[in-house]
Amino acid sequence: MKTFILLSLFSMSLSFTPFPDDCRVRLRYLNFNQMSEKEQLQWLNCAFDALKKGDDKHLEIYEEWLGKAPDYVAFQKDWTATFNKQLEKN
Repeated sequence: MKTFILLSLFSMSLSFTPFPDDCRVRLRYLNFNQMSEKEQLQWLNCAFDALKKGDDKHLEIYEEWLGKAPDYVAFQKDWTATFNKQLEKN
């Protein structure tokens, strides 16, 4: 009986474990040359979200890869165009 109670408590504690959000997972992936254009846009979106919280290290990493700082206005246009096309297909 004790074992059953301990297992129940353990499984309950696992169910409350927070899962990392997509951006935390996405920003760990740094193989830009292997990313599709859509994946690069999603990664860059996460990097801009991190910047809102004061974390600019991801944009610095992207700048090292690209050789120049990302342009937010151009990013927004690409983001809108890419995901509007996806909505139209659905």
